[in-house]
Amino acid sequence: MQHNDLEDWIRKKAANYGCKLVGFAEINDIVQKEFLKGIEIDGSPAKTAIILGMVLEDPIQDAWTQSPLWSRGKNYIDEALAHVATVLALELAKQGFPSRPLSYGGAYLKHLAVYAGLGIIGRNNLLITPKYGPHIRLRGLLTYASLTPSKLLIGKFAPCAKCPPIPPCIQACPAGALTATSQPKENHSNSKEPHSPRSNYKKETCHNYSLAHLKEIGPFTYLWCRACEEACPIGKENLIKG
Repeated sequence: MQHNDLEDWIRKKAANYGCKLVGFAEINDIVQKEFLKGIEIDGSPAKTAIILGMVLEDPIQDAWTQSPLWSRGKNYIDEALAHVATVLALELAKQGFPSRPLSYGGAYLKHLAVYAGLGIIGRNNLLITPKYGPHIRLRGLLTYASLTPSKLLIGKFAPCAKCPPIPPCIQACPAGALTATSQPKENHSNSKEPHSPRSNYKKETCHNYSLAHLKEIGPFTYLWCRACEEACPIGKENLIKG
């Protein structure tokens, strides 16, 4: 199978499983060291990272279940994404391209998604995509196949440029985990940075607040705080629920 045909096949296969976003990132030394944490395939660096994105249409998709019988919790949309990544990895291997899915927390998926042309990291510290904003979830896989890298949105997409000095995401954060330390610039579209002007994100503050305010929706099943994501206006018009 020619590479162009292989890329089309990957996109169509992922779309059949519900992935509306697919991007390819070339694995260079920087990507391997900074964002993949040294993850390889059978002891050798992969050539391409395939990043998959599913749209979060309803908060229930983002529910976490933590049974006392399980060693780790499970998230509905993440389990669906993990299945797609595993299927693609197995089928690529059958075609002669050793591949492996990336485990949750095994790599910096937001940054890999930027280099796979899916979006830009916004002031809410989330990946923001042009069509769906931050309302997506990510997974990925590594492959030996040399696929054409997706075109980057760096310098072309400035999701936070028109936000006020204190943007909606920062105003909405109930934990105070985001503070405006820099102002968005109208000319940020000329920037070569993979993110918007950054807010000061306090990861531990966010995590502790979320743990203390889990919303129970069923036995051992909870929703985490998504206030900053829900406050972002980008992409809401493209969601089924608006």
